Amino acid sequence: MLLSRFSYRIVSYHNRPSLPEGETERCLFYAKLLRDADKLDILRVLTRYYRSSESNSNSAIELGLPDTPEISDKVYAAVMDKKIVDVHHIRTFNDFKVLQIGWIFDVNFKPTLDTIVSRRYIHDICSALPPSEKVEAIKKVVDHYIGKACLEENPRIYSRLHDADG
Repeated sequence: MLLSRFSYRIVSYHNRPSLPEGETERCLFYAKLLRDADKLDILRVLTRYYRSSESNSNSAIELGLPDTPEISDKVYAAVMDKKIVDVHHIRTFNDFKVLQIGWIFDVNFKPTLDTIVSRRYIHDICSALPPSEKVEAIKKVVDHYIGKACLEENPRIYSRLHDADG
């Protein structure tokens, strides 16, 4: 079965750094829903790997990136600015982990955020990073962001699924 134009647009937006302006609310709603579901799925797989990867490496997950303790300045700066990390700035496996932490800034629904927090995905990724001042600073920024998003009504994060047509 071929995808409709509407479905195609939704799927095509799922891996982009940001969603396009000028798209319909309905399309954006479903694109955000797909993006959040994809994050939850990937974070589940990755954190399971990080918790158990003491002796086994997986090139499909590590992407052939060098596993050195550095976090690149541009990757660090993006997360400190609460922005999504540009994949072109990834130089190390730790950069890739920080990119995953930065996905928190693109969560669109409160139930997704609640799931990420309750399953300790961010904590597990931080634990897979070598201790450093940068990692501590990243934790503080992300913890503060999550705390604010959980306590306040954040207009960027839907508090519940609502009628996408309305």
